[in-house]
Amino acid sequence: PTPPNCVCGALISNSECIDCGTIYVDIKTFMRKRKKTDWIPRESDRRYQLIMDTSLDVILTIDDSSKILFVSKSCEQIFGYTTAELQDQTITKLMPERMRRAHHDGFNKYLKTGHKNLDWDNVEVPGQTKTGEEISLRIIFGEFELKGKRYFTGFMRDVSRLRKAEEEQKKLATAINQSY
Repeated sequence: PTPPNCVCGALISNSECIDCGTIYVDIKTFMRKRKKTDWIPRESDRRYQLIMDTSLDVILTIDDSSKILFVSKSCEQIFGYTTAELQDQTITKLMPERMRRAHHDGFNKYLKTGHKNLDWDNVEVPGQTKTGEEISLRIIFGEFELKGKRYFTGFMRDVSRLRKAEEEQKKLATAINQSY
């Protein structure tokens, strides 16, 4: 049989035009292969949901207006909010009042200039629970783009107990040193 021709008139070899590079796909073969791998997104979704449901750290994603799009269940233990209560709220809800303006200004500056005021790989900042209690948070976050929009995902760990233990240790060391 004569090899088929591309719309440009050149020959097609191994599903690709030898002249213009157009790729030709047999739709039946494509659909058959797709059905065999159709389980991958569902399996991936289950793994993703398991991570979100069992993480001890709060995992959240915000958009470029600081609106919370997703937050893991651990926000209930750390902040006292349900995931539904935080949905579509701004991330400043999780900050003490005195930090909100700085976040807003720094975030907007970053969006315009790309200049980071904080180390995104490991920064310690105060957070605020639903009851108004201030806690110490260690945060790591990053940025990604999807369909022309910018998103930011962060991992927040409550380190308040660690900070209190360090303070107690310092007090004890000071008391021991003063006794000698």
